[in-house]
This record gives sequence, C-alpha cells and structure tokens, in this order.
Amino acid sequence: MKFLLILLGLLCSTNLWAAGGYEKTSPWSAVGASLGGNMASHAQGTDALFFNPAGLHTDQTFEVQLGLSCAGASVSGPVAQSGQELSMDNETVCPFGLVGTYQVNDRLAVGFGAYALAGLALKYSNVDMSAYSPDLSGYTTTPYSNLGVLETNLSVAYKLTKSLSLGVALKGQIAQAGLAQTTMANSKNLGGMGIPDGTPMAASETELSDLEGSEWGSFTVGLQYQKKRWGLGITYRNEVKVDVSGRSGGTIAYTAAGAAAVSAATGGMVNPTPGQSYALVGSDVNVSTYIPQQVKIDTHYHLNQNNTLFVGYNWTDYSVNNQLQISGGTLTNSQTGQQIQLPNINLNWQDLHDFKLGYENRSFDGLALRAGYTYSTQVTNDDYASATFATPSEFHHVALGMGKTFDVGSENTLEVNLAVEHYFSSGDGRKVSEEIDATSETPTISGSFRTNATAAMIGATYGF
Repeated sequence: MKFLLILLGLLCSTNLWAAGGYEKTSPWSAVGASLGGNMASHAQGTDALFFNPAGLHTDQTFEVQLGLSCAGASVSGPVAQSGQELSMDNETVCPFGLVGTYQVNDRLAVGFGAYALAGLALKYSNVDMSAYSPDLSGYTTTPYSNLGVLETNLSVAYKLTKSLSLGVALKGQIAQAGLAQTTMANSKNLGGMGIPDGTPMAASETELSDLEGSEWGSFTVGLQYQKKRWGLGITYRNEVKVDVSGRSGGTIAYTAAGAAAVSAATGGMVNPTPGQSYALVGSDVNVSTYIPQQVKIDTHYHLNQNNTLFVGYNWTDYSVNNQLQISGGTLTNSQTGQQIQLPNINLNWQDLHDFKLGYENRSFDGLALRAGYTYSTQVTNDDYASATFATPSEFHHVALGMGKTFDVGSENTLEVNLAVEHYFSSGDGRKVSEEIDATSETPTISGSFRTNATAAMIGATYGF
C-alpha cells in the first residue's frame, strides 16, 4: 500500500521565499519599507541598487549603506484536522544589506553589494496527531520551513539626458533551506476488508533537509525619469529557473486500521504497531521552481517644497509556478521495505499585484517623516492552503519611518533611517483531498489562516 507524502511547495521565487507565497516590497531597507516600496522613481545611490539600478547617481563619489531588519511573526492555521488553528513557535529573522556605489563621471555610475533577499523561520513543534486519530496519541510531527537567501548585485547606470537614466543590475542568488510537512492518509475502496472509506490509516512527516542551490542568470533593467515636481520609475525583472538539492527523509505511523491493512497486504509478514513511529529512509532530491518575471511602475509628485506623494504598482507573474517539480528523493519505508517516489506538487498560484502609497514630509530641519501602505493581492490558491504557506488572502502592509542626514566633515555625509512595518492577513482555505493510490487519499484539511508580522529596520548611509 502506498502512502505518498505530499510535500510543502515552498521554494517558489527568491523574494517570494520570504513568506512562502507572498513577496515583501522591501526586505531590509528602512526607507523603502516606510514608503510602501515606492522607490523606483526617486531612489538614488545605494537605495537604487535594490529598487531601480537607473538611480545610482549621487553627489558623492562613493556611498556605502548598511541596512538591517529584524522581524517577528505570528502565523496560525490547521495542521492535523479541519477547524484546528495551531500557532507557530516564536521565531525572529534579521535580513541585512551591505551595498555601495561609485560615480565614475557625471553620466556613469556603478553599484555593487550583497544582501539577505529573504529569511524565513516557521515551525510548529510537536503537533499531536491524536487530533487526526486516537490511535496516534504517541506520534508527533514538527512541520517547519527554514530559509536564507543571499543575493549579489552588480549594477551600472548611465544618464541618457539630464532627466532620463537607464540602469541594469546583474544578480545571483545563493539559497539554503529545509522544510518538513505533515500528511495524513485515509482509506478508500477497502470495504472488502471491512474498512469504510475515509477511515484514518496513517500519518507521516516528510523532511527535505540541507537544500542548497544558486543561480546567476537574473537581471533587472530600469528607467528613471525625474523633473523638478515629479518623477517616474519603471523596472523589469526576468524569469529564471532555480534548482536546489538536498536530502529527503521522514517518519510514518499507522492507525489500527492502517496496520491491519499492511498486515493483510503482506500476508502477515509485516505487522506494524499502531502509533509507533517508523523511519522513512531518504535519498538525494532536487527541487525546481521559477523566479517569476516582475514589472514595477512607481511615480512621485512634490506637492510643495516639504511634502511628497508616492504612488506605485507591481505585477509579479507567480502563476508560472503551477507546480513544484521534484526529482529523486525516493523514500524507503523501514517497516515494509516499500519505495515511495515523491510526486510533483500542485501549487496553482495566482499573480501578485501590489498597490502602493507613500508620503514624506521634510518640514522639520532636515528630518524626513515617512508613511507607507501596500495592498497585496492573494497568491496562495484557496484549494492548496497550508499553515506553512502564505495566508490564502490579501496582505496589508502599514509602515512609519524617519530619517536625517548629518554633515561629517567638510564634504562627507551620514544619513540614518529608521522604520517600523506591520503586515497582516487572514482568510479561509483548504488543502483539498488528493489521491495517493487506489486504496488511499489525503483528507481535505480546511480552516482559518492568519499572519501578523512586525519588523523594525535601521539603515546608515555614508557618503564621501
């Protein structure tokens, strides 16, 4: 009897990795977060390296920026049964960025740097599987998702005219990840053995560990047009396939009905003990997915000398990730000796649309006060929701920030920026039943999913 283990489709795109189905507009920049990600039309110097390479030009010959963001999240959803709402363990991630620019001449500028593009730490410790079947009271699982992505960036910008600049960023990503998913198997077509359809048969935990990979074919092209009262920025990011490799493994436990079915299927040669954990011995595994293409259009308008309004829109082609492709990773059941080939995972994601608003006030002696809001449409499919995915609903981001520039010596400057960001989402969804084989299928798990996260950001930029 096959008990295929349906895995978590997490690895989707470099930015999306930060939340398993949803992309933040600013992973580590305090200025970017506090303006709702509205940066493509006005980002200059080191800020432009991430948001729009066309804006690399500044008044300083050299500029260096260090940015840090620490975020904590509360995520909940059903794991072992419908209606359940488990809360993840408290985890904190701290993405950073270290970037620099050099002004070659009045027209040409280059940028370089590395930054944590994404960080993720989700874990539900010791999930009691007796919620699925009392026979499994001694069996627990720990579904989790861990991820770190480092991006390198080499950019160049050229002023075509006094107002119009063109920029190109060549980027590479290095990723490390691990994940585990809990799956249950119900009976079907076993009436001849006296087992009604829908009877709990087994629960399992499948782990993909030590996942590592890199890709070096991504790029962003940007245009930036600035006039005295307004500006416009447009960027395009290409689509790139990403492969990561690691090891599979896991555990499985049978209910009384499942143990009886295994015993009958093996002629009494294998007799699992209900509730006891048995190892699933893994092998090398490769997981493939896509960094989706993306278009950003941002604009700003100076209402007067001290007040600026920012409006922007992003489109990201997440629907390209309709499946998570898995090769290798064959599991061997240590109790039965059966080999299980991991299947591709259906995602059926939807495209992401971000609608962004930002505001900046500079009325107080060089002090910049900022506020931003972003509305992000739903990416996760209602029928493929998971407690370790992004919530199957839209996301709301609100942020406040401030910044001030200090003169350091006769020509050098130090700019310090702070921001606090909160984003939240809640919605109902389900993981629909999927056929395992002729005699088993996964149950439908439905319920309410919630995400609340808060991030504090600080950035320092030194120009000389």
